[in-house]
Amino acid sequence: MVVSGNRRTVNAGAARWAYQDARLRWKHVVQRWRVKDRVERADGPRRVVIVRCYGGGSCTRRLDRDNAWAGLKPLLDALVHQGLLVDDSDRHAEVYLLQEEARRGESGTVVTIEDLT
Repeated sequence: MVVSGNRRTVNAGAARWAYQDARLRWKHVVQRWRVKDRVERADGPRRVVIVRCYGGGSCTRRLDRDNAWAGLKPLLDALVHQGLLVDDSDRHAEVYLLQEEARRGESGTVVTIEDLT
């Protein structure tokens, strides 16, 4: 789940470990997606649409824009690490973030990737 960037605004102390933990979790999730869905490695620019569904657990409300985007960093890093994005720069990734309210008690993240060439 994409969480608020407030939890890791610096790469030092306890925040460093929180970021590394999130990055490792996303790396494993993305690796499973890549293998299961047979997603080919990126060889050019891609569009990534990320839908953050909130409504349950610790994710009960919409995040403000800067915290939501900051919370994407571990997910985008995992997409690059697994080869699903060449790079997370604007040149190689057109990234969109949407937030939708889910049914009470449900939350999650939906990622859609498409080639732009």
